[in-house]
Amino acid sequence: METAEEQLLLEKIRKKDGAAMRRLFDGCAPLLMGLVSRYIPDKDDAQDVLQTSFISIFDNIDRFVYQGPGSLQAWMSRITTNACISWLRKRKRLKFAPLSDDLIDESSLEEPEYDALSQDVIFEAIRSLPDGYRTVLNLYVFEDLSHKEIAALLGITEGTSASQLHRAKAMLSKKLKMNAQ
Repeated sequence: METAEEQLLLEKIRKKDGAAMRRLFDGCAPLLMGLVSRYIPDKDDAQDVLQTSFISIFDNIDRFVYQGPGSLQAWMSRITTNACISWLRKRKRLKFAPLSDDLIDESSLEEPEYDALSQDVIFEAIRSLPDGYRTVLNLYVFEDLSHKEIAALLGITEGTSASQLHRAKAMLSKKLKMNAQ
């Protein structure tokens, strides 16, 4: 969407124009559903979280400050990510494996042949990770947050974030190796 077009759409949404809200929803729902489904594998739950996200987006649109192309999408993605984390928390699904002295077999971290795997296979392997692992992996890899930021967001220590990421990568690597064979 062009900058002027995006700003005009925002003006209309701020005036509660239903057609403009529908246009934003129709244009962004597929992208945001992809984000939600990385955190919440169940389709019905993911649709509920997407709907909750759009309610929050429309309720808070007056707080959005346009900063150029992509800023609206980034803002909406942050709201959606926060809605996912809130949903996981409310259902007590964010469980993190305790830190321990047992080390993950480093050979399990060898990267599989990704060329042989489809995006769908990789996506499903990520979605099959335990909630805590999957959440930290998503925040670190896709949202580009640091362990310090993840720790603050999830109410865990930086060490727990790093440990969960390490374990998530090991488990993901193992799953992908099995799919590559």
